[in-house]
Amino acid sequence: TFLVVSYADKSKQDNSGRIIYVDDNNTEGPWDGSVEYPYQRIQDAVDNASDGDIIFVFNGQYKGFVARKRLNIVGEDNENTTIKIYWSNEKIWLKADSITFTNFKVTGNYIGWQNAHLEAMGNNIIISNCKFYANNADVALHAGGEYWYTGDYYKDCITISNSTFQDAGMGIQLYLARRCVIENCTFYNNYVGVEIMDFVGKDAHHHIYNCDFYKNKYGICIHETDYNYICNCTILNNSMGFFINLAEGNYITSSLISGNNLGVGVYRADEEWIIGNEIRGNKGGIKFDQYSEGSYVHHNNFVNNTNYNAKDEGNNFWDDGNEGNYWDNYTGVDGNNDGIGDTPYIVSGDNVDEHPLMQPVSMQERNPSSPWIDGEEWGKQWVEYTFSVLATDPNFDSLFYFFDWGDGTNSGWVGPFCHGIEGSVEHKWTEPGTYYIRAKARDVTGREGNWSRLFIVNIEENSRPERPIFLDPPSVGIVGYSVNFSVVSVDKDSEQVKFYIHWGDPRVNHPDEWTSYYDSGEIVNLSHVWGDWYNKIKDSKTFMIKIKAQDINGADSEWTTINITIKNNPPLAPIILDAPTTVKVGGRFRIKVTSSDPDNHKIAYEVDWGGPGWLSTNIFVESGTNYSIDSVYGGYYGSPGVYTIRIRAYDYYGATGPWISYNITVKTPPTVKICKPLKYSIYIRNRWVLPFICTLIFSWVDIKVTAFDKTGIEKVEFYVDNELKAIDTDSPYKWTWDDKNVSGKHVIKAIGYDNAGLSESDEITVWKFF
Repeated sequence: TFLVVSYADKSKQDNSGRIIYVDDNNTEGPWDGSVEYPYQRIQDAVDNASDGDIIFVFNGQYKGFVARKRLNIVGEDNENTTIKIYWSNEKIWLKADSITFTNFKVTGNYIGWQNAHLEAMGNNIIISNCKFYANNADVALHAGGEYWYTGDYYKDCITISNSTFQDAGMGIQLYLARRCVIENCTFYNNYVGVEIMDFVGKDAHHHIYNCDFYKNKYGICIHETDYNYICNCTILNNSMGFFINLAEGNYITSSLISGNNLGVGVYRADEEWIIGNEIRGNKGGIKFDQYSEGSYVHHNNFVNNTNYNAKDEGNNFWDDGNEGNYWDNYTGVDGNNDGIGDTPYIVSGDNVDEHPLMQPVSMQERNPSSPWIDGEEWGKQWVEYTFSVLATDPNFDSLFYFFDWGDGTNSGWVGPFCHGIEGSVEHKWTEPGTYYIRAKARDVTGREGNWSRLFIVNIEENSRPERPIFLDPPSVGIVGYSVNFSVVSVDKDSEQVKFYIHWGDPRVNHPDEWTSYYDSGEIVNLSHVWGDWYNKIKDSKTFMIKIKAQDINGADSEWTTINITIKNNPPLAPIILDAPTTVKVGGRFRIKVTSSDPDNHKIAYEVDWGGPGWLSTNIFVESGTNYSIDSVYGGYYGSPGVYTIRIRAYDYYGATGPWISYNITVKTPPTVKICKPLKYSIYIRNRWVLPFICTLIFSWVDIKVTAFDKTGIEKVEFYVDNELKAIDTDSPYKWTWDDKNVSGKHVIKAIGYDNAGLSESDEITVWKFF
């Protein structure tokens, strides 16, 4: 059986917001998102947008972005509004529900195995009218979940339409996804046009229809996933049109499968449905391996397949019990003129078509039947009811349904739903009375059937709850802190009510929710926290809160809306507690700082090293805590000079404080060299004797050091085995080592200090005796 499959719910697409503009030509600023001063980067527009906003991107070249809000992102046109992706950290992430992305050209190159140029990881996402030129990227577009690190397994109802996918490893990968729709798309010169795979739950229920697959290695791959529907597609000149592996219950119908090396390959898969297709001009038509059983293949036309029409090494059904397929090489006769051959068609081995058709199956001008309707015949005013509907289609196409509710309203076309599977549509009546409803069906090619018989629904009077009232609601809150509200609703029938709250922020970690039931008129206390690591509020942002009440019959009140502004005060300027003013070239150092946040948020630091690089610590500490910044992270100075270092604090929610700066001098350290004793030499009582494989010292020796720096040498320290033995402040720098009873291996080290406080060292390993 198939489950209901539907489009992304377009009613959840929010188009109520403002328009924010982006133009890469605005290089000098200012940038406020207006048409006069558009943002230069898409990411800046996303960061400053709210749910429901439209981001309009003018023609130009842009990098990818991360969107965690319910946005409508629109390019000026899909030929000149280009997003180029050359690194994995530049790709497009759509990570909230109900995002639309339309009118872009997405291009780039290979960015890593299983790395997609666009990641659609939310529910009800719509991607349309785009061109993906992947240039050998592993995946052009991935739609689905990312369970390996979030636990968020599946995404539902992602729709991809009117788009082109070219030169990718995979044009579209549907992985950890449910009930997605791919419609009116073209796939050209990819290794795989569409890959549907799922190693976890398997039942996917995706729809692919009215799509063209041309010159791919594999047109459509269905791997370890079940119950997908492919209809009215053109599968042309691929190495393999369909590759179905370890799968069950997939449906291929009303498609042209032509010019492929193999039209359909089925491996270790059961109960596939291949019905009503034109399988023409391939080298091989259909092949089942020995492990595939129970599939149904009928009402197909097999014509001009050069090597074979079909091979079945398993055990599958080649007719529906009454009619089979049309085979151009069938040699039997139809003695009774019923359109069915009198003898079976031998497919291969013991597999036969018992009822071969004498004439090709016509795929044209056959409309869906009138639907059958089922649902509640008695109901209450203001309560939403679900009605099921079912029609049949002679071409086995998926169907849309249209309801006339008898009250002057209609459902619009809803679907698609798999052939033979009930659709479901909801409606509520606002007035009591008797209503006569009817429905009709339309297939994916646009052919409509007749109206159904009337279905009578009797709606009884029922009062809906009054619009909820907020009692003295706050107008301002602080990001990261709970904001409390009180709300009340009265039901005229004195029935209990519950509340549904939409808080206005992205619901990655803040889901909308129904409350429990409360007595009519009872004051209900609610609370919510705005902002988290993924949904940053960098200064202040206004959110619209929506709430409605529902009685125990299911009758909804009207919505009540209020606005709240969530503020985030930035951290104060950092204070430098300890930092060097002079360091040597290539030297490592630390800067000790502190800052405080007016909202008591945790803070981290950004450092502009003034040339070598940039550092965001991303280590958040409590407000007012001392923190040491290590130059090893980006602060390597390879040449002398004076550098200006800038430091600022930013809080956990993205608010940045003012920069502070200070200068640091980077200079070449002094030169220090131990010139006596020499390496690989023997000394006896301070006299060089002869070379040797190591340095040997007998009795005593003078340790001599040369040291130089433009600023002058302050001192030279002499160490033996890291123990300070002497300090010399005047050149020539030397120390007499005459310790007795220290026979054995030792390390002599000299450290020279210049007048700027920098140092350098030299050392030698020796053996000393007597």
